[in-house]
Amino acid sequence: MSLKGISLLDKDSGRNALKRACRKAGVGIKVIEDLVEAELEQAGKLRKRGLMERIDEILAAAEDGDD
Repeated sequence: MSLKGISLLDKDSGRNALKRACRKAGVGIKVIEDLVEAELEQAGKLRKRGLMERIDEILAAAEDGDD
């Protein structure tokens, strides 16, 4: 997984803040990382084919407890 350039995920203070927010919301940090990665894979594309389907897959897996 390449999340380079996302300062929130690169810095310990930002990552810790994200972990706290995830715990409070009941969402795994892996879900957030996967969602960010899905968006980064589409960066620069005019048409983001498959992005919504990928987001649906990530959220469905999280709902099923596969995160």
